[in-house]
Order: sequence, then C-alpha cells, then structure tokens
Amino acid sequence: MSLQDTLEQLRQKIAGWMNRQHRLRQRRLRVVRLEDRRLPDASFAIIGDALTLQGFDGASEAVDVSFDAAADQFHFELSSGNWSAQDSTPLDPAVGIHGNVLTISLSGLSSLQIQGTPDLKQVTDSGDAFTVHQLTITGNAAVTLDQANDFDHVNIESLSLT
Repeated sequence: MSLQDTLEQLRQKIAGWMNRQHRLRQRRLRVVRLEDRRLPDASFAIIGDALTLQGFDGASEAVDVSFDAAADQFHFELSSGNWSAQDSTPLDPAVGIHGNVLTISLSGLSSLQIQGTPDLKQVTDSGDAFTVHQLTITGNAAVTLDQANDFDHVNIESLSLT
C-alpha cells in the first residue's frame, strides 16, 4: 500500500468522523406539546333506571346532587376532578359529562347509589326537590339532604346525616 493510499484512507476516516459529529449536533432534543389528558376521578354506571356513582379516588372530596325540575335533569357536581363512564360504548343521549359535572336526564330514576370511599368527605343536596324510589349512600361522607326530597327506601351509612 502506497503512502498516497494510506493518506486517502485516513482522509476518508476523518471525513466520516466529521460527518457523524455534524449529524449528532443536528439531532437536538425538541420539546413537543402533547394534547391534554383527563384522568377520571369518579365513575358512574346506569343500568335501566338505576344510577350508581362510585370510584371516588381522592381528587374530589365532595359531590353535590341537585335536581332541575324545569329541565327534568339531575346534576352531580364533583368538588374537583372529572367524571368517567365505566362503559366504553357511546353515551346515552340522556347523559352529559362536562368535566366535573355529570348530567342525567331520566324522567324516572328508581335507584340512586353513591358508593363513597374514605376519600369522599361530603355528599350534599341542592336544587329542586326530587323523588327516587331507593337512595343508598355508603362510605365515610357527611351527608346533607333537603327535607323536601321524597324517598321510599333510604340506606345511608355515613359519619353524619343532616
């Protein structure tokens, strides 16, 4: 191998090394903004005319149950956090989720169950009076209900009931 061939090989190696260093400098990390993600803090399930609220994970310490008689709608508002439907099928047109507010438009809700966890501290009732055949609230929450509501069966296991 001649001196000229050796120098040519050395020049090619140096050129290859320089190109690699240039490519590495061009590969800078970039920050890419991701879409907003919502993690559910409570869930609900509707089976027939029975509604179950559950899965309170601690982000929300309170849920307010209200009824709008003019619109014939129940509103369930978390103090913070978001609602999630347990079923992945498209939501019934009678159901609306807007972040921390769940709206249910059912003319006859026979059963309402609120299955609290130790994280759920308060269940309150506001708005118009409503009628539910069976109301069940379990957990450690302090429960405050309007005296004008009408329930056939009530089962409340809580720290306090007002």
